[in-house]
Amino acid sequence: MATRTKLDRRTTDRIEDAAAWILIAVGLLTVLLSYGIGAKIHNQVLERGRVESAERTPAVARLLSASTMTSTPDSSSITVMLPATWQDRSGSPQTGVVVAPRGLPAGSTVRLCQPDQALAIISV
Repeated sequence: MATRTKLDRRTTDRIEDAAAWILIAVGLLTVLLSYGIGAKIHNQVLERGRVESAERTPAVARLLSASTMTSTPDSSSITVMLPATWQDRSGSPQTGVVVAPRGLPAGSTVRLCQPDQALAIISV
């Protein structure tokens, strides 16, 4: 039986080899592109977090009205929008609507993460 040389291969074998090399190359390029895109998105999210962290000023708001309880069994986890007052980052008093859990009496305090984004009350 004669040994086959590289030139004696069938055309289908050559096509199969070419397809395998192309698929391997595409797979490796996909991995490299995915890593590059993922690293870029990760850096963008980190930068956005730094900017948002610098813009936020923690504050404590005092509720102007009570948040009423309802008769639902899980009412302690439900939040309501209530009028409140707080001091902004410059120290001037602000009035607006904040999110608070149900069941708090008027005069209670609620922590604000973004006091600059509270909604203004039209009639106080």
